[in-house]
Amino acid sequence: MGDDWQSIYSWRGADFTNILNFERDFPGAKVVKLEQNYRSTQPILTAAQNVIIANKQRTDKALWTDKKDGEPVTLVSFYDDENEAAAVVREIENGVENLDRKLSDYAVLYRTNAQSFRFERAMLEAQMPYKILGGLRYFDRKEVKDMMAYLRLVYQPNDIVSFSRIYNTPSRKLGAKSLESFLDYFMTMMSDDYSLISALLDAELINGLTKPARAALVRLGEVLAMARTKLGDGAPIAEVAQELVKQTGYEAYIKAGEGAEDRLENIKVLVDEVSGYSNLEEFLADAALMSSADDEAKEAVTLMTLHSAKGLEFPIVFVVGVEEGYLPSSQAVNSGKPEAIEEERRLMYVGMTRAQEKLFLSFVGSRFSYGKWTPALPSRFLADLGDGVEVLDNSRGYRNYAQAHGRGRRERNDGDDGWLGGKRGG
Repeated sequence: MGDDWQSIYSWRGADFTNILNFERDFPGAKVVKLEQNYRSTQPILTAAQNVIIANKQRTDKALWTDKKDGEPVTLVSFYDDENEAAAVVREIENGVENLDRKLSDYAVLYRTNAQSFRFERAMLEAQMPYKILGGLRYFDRKEVKDMMAYLRLVYQPNDIVSFSRIYNTPSRKLGAKSLESFLDYFMTMMSDDYSLISALLDAELINGLTKPARAALVRLGEVLAMARTKLGDGAPIAEVAQELVKQTGYEAYIKAGEGAEDRLENIKVLVDEVSGYSNLEEFLADAALMSSADDEAKEAVTLMTLHSAKGLEFPIVFVVGVEEGYLPSSQAVNSGKPEAIEEERRLMYVGMTRAQEKLFLSFVGSRFSYGKWTPALPSRFLADLGDGVEVLDNSRGYRNYAQAHGRGRRERNDGDDGWLGGKRGG
C-alpha cells in the first residue's frame, strides 16, 4: 500500500517507482485505488490534483470528496517576504478575533527551515504564540547560535561565555587544556583596557600552549579585532557579519558538513537581518528577546517545513514562498533533472493537501539576499492550478506569469495589504 503522489523522500532512499512497477513485478496482482479523500474540500483537492497530474511519472487516480462546497484556493503575491509574513499574521488575527477560529487551526508551511525566521519575528511582534514542528526555532539552531556568539564577542570582547562556544568552532585543534591555559592567562591580565581579544593577539606569550595553538588563537584574535575596527569605522554590520562567516572559516566548516544548504541559508538570513540595523547593540538586544520567547502556550500556530507536514492536517494552511528556487528548490532547478522537479511537485501536492477547509498559496516579488534586493519568480507549479483559484495580485507578477503560460484566472487587486482588506466573515 502506498501513494506515489506523496513520495518526497528520495534523499532518504525512497523509490516511488516500486509502486509504478508493482504490476509488472507481480503479474496478476489486483490493484485497488483508494480515491476518496476525507480531508480536503473539493476546491483544494481539485487545485492539488491539477498540480500533480503535470508529472509524467505517476499512477492515474481521480480523487474525489463528499465535501463538495468550500472556499476557493487563494493565491496572493507580496512585495517581499516581510510583507508576506505580516499578512499571514493579520489573517490569523482576523480569524481568531472575528471568525471564531483557534490559533491551532492554522499552519504555515515552507520549503526550507530558514524561511521560518520572518514568520517567527512577525508572530513575536504580534505576541502570537507559535510552535515549530519537527525542528528548532531560528535562534536555537546551532549555526545561528555560533554566529551570534561571534557577534556578541565582537560587541563585548570580554564575553567569556560566547568565547567558550566559538574558540574551537570551527575546529582550531584547541583542546580543554589549551582553553584552560588561555583563560588563566586572561584572568590574570584582564582590565578595562585588556580584553579577550587583546589576550588572543598576545597568545604567543602564553605558557602551556603549543605553537599551533598559539597561531590559531592569534589568528582568531586578528579576525575579531578586524571586525571591531570595521564597526568602529562605520562599516555596515552585514558586511562585518559576512566577513566573520568567511574569515573565521565558518562558511567552509558548514559546507563540509551535513545539511550544508539549509545551514548556509540560515546564516544568510542572519546576515540579511543585521543589515536592517544601524548598530550591533540594537540587533543583539532584539535577538535576545526573540530567543527568549515562551513556547509553552497550549494554543499556538504551527510552523513547519513541507517535509515535516506529511501525514498531518489543519483547517487552514498557508504554503508560503512558492517561488522558483524555493519550490522547486534551487538544487532541483540547477540539477537539470526532470525527476528532481517532479519530486518538488509532489512536495507541493503534499503541502496543498494538508488543508482541510482553506488553503492560501503565496509568493513574493523580491527578496533581500546578501545585502541587495533580488527579483523572485513565481513557481512554475502555480501555472497548473487550474481555474477557480482566487488571485489577489498586488505586484502584477503572477498575472504576467499566468498570461505567459496561457492561463486565465479570476483576478482582484486588493492593494499592498494582500488578502486582508479589513474584517472578513464567512
